[in-house]
Amino acid sequence: MRISDDLFWITPSGPHKGGLSPSDMVLMSTSGEVVEASLRRPSSEWRMHAAIYKVRSDAKAVVHAHGSLSTTLATLIGGITPLSEEGVIYLGGRVQVVPWRRAGTWDLANAVAEALEDSNIVVIERHGSVAVGPNLEVACARVESLEEAAEHLRAVLRSGRGGWRSVLWP
Repeated sequence: MRISDDLFWITPSGPHKGGLSPSDMVLMSTSGEVVEASLRRPSSEWRMHAAIYKVRSDAKAVVHAHGSLSTTLATLIGGITPLSEEGVIYLGGRVQVVPWRRAGTWDLANAVAEALEDSNIVVIERHGSVAVGPNLEVACARVESLEEAAEHLRAVLRSGRGGWRSVLWP
């Protein structure tokens, strides 16, 4: 979560995210300086968070997740289009795929930040999703909505029926 133009909290590298407490978080600057830390190092994806905060002044939170179904389907078919109204509300339309780049690099960070200039969520090919929001709850809801949209899409693909439509299409 962003706390100022230049500072943000990020999860540490290594431990399972479900077992973290506030004291485990790492405070960083967008230039990469660790300002305040627990005994842990920042996530290896700190560059991606920093790059996003630099291009999205409205983003107060960044959530990076590794949803297996959304990552798989988006990678295989080049994106995910929500089929439900809730999906459209949270995802804003078709979720694009950022081509794979090595995790933790500036190359990946800059590609994701560029893709998020005009979107609130993207999928990194063969890696996971990244969402932004005005707060942590909205960013998390976007990631959850993406996984739900992937579940809807899987059901449609399994049905073998053609002619399905998203609420985006008349």
